Order: sequence, then C-alpha cells, then structure tokens
Amino acid sequence: MSLKRKKTTSETSANLTIREENKKSQKPQKSQKSQKPISVFEQVYELVLAIPSGKVMTYRQISLLLDERLSAAGVGWAMRATPNDERKIPWHRIINSRGGISTNKTLNFAPNLQQRLLEAENVVFNEQGLIDLNIYQWKKDNTN
Repeated sequence: MSLKRKKTTSETSANLTIREENKKSQKPQKSQKSQKPISVFEQVYELVLAIPSGKVMTYRQISLLLDERLSAAGVGWAMRATPNDERKIPWHRIINSRGGISTNKTLNFAPNLQQRLLEAENVVFNEQGLIDLNIYQWKKDNTN
C-alpha cells in the first residue's frame, strides 16, 4: 500500500511557477541589438566599451557588475582574449585594484604600452606606477 499522496492542483501550479522562474533566472543575458544570448566575455566587452576616455575600471569591479559570473582573474582572461575588430575595445582601461597595470607581466604587450595608452588619455601615474582610483575610476552609473 502506497502512502504517497497526490498533489493538489494549486501545489502543482506553484511548483511549475517556481521552475519557470528558475529557468528564467538562468537564461543567458541577451544583447539589446541582436536579442541572441551573448557570452560572458561579450558582456565584459560591452562594459569596457562604455568606459569613457580618461577613466578606468578594475578587473574586480567588472566581476561584481557581472554578478561574479567571472572572477577578477576571469575578467583578465576575457581582456587577454579581446577581439581585434571594428569595435576597437579599449582593453587598456582595465587595471588592477591597486590602480596599477598588469599587462607588463605578459609577453603579448610592448613594455608600458597600457600605461602609455592611458597617459595619452590624460591619466596620470605616480612614481610607483599607480593611478589615483578616486580620480580616474569610472562607475557605470556615473555621468562623468
């Protein structure tokens, strides 16, 4: 003899609603232009494209804006894989949380290239090779 009780219609509807909400929350973000799901790397690039000249964001800051779907290191990997296309993604505007550049540790970049590109946008580095994040860090909701 089975002791399993039959679910009521309201319980079944509630379970379906919960499952539908869970599915909705797990869907990948869609680009406003194409309405196709976009990769998390593409979401990083969209954020980077929004950074104005003369401003920077940190790897960690982007990670937090993406609800940590990528770690700060993962954002670094995304930046390292930046496509060289017509969008001209300003990869040089992403720096570490100390206000320094991290690209001097890679072989893919000319020495001090990132610093030179930022200085060309009037970003000032101190003697230790750091910038003042209080001045140059861009917050996505800022209007400056």
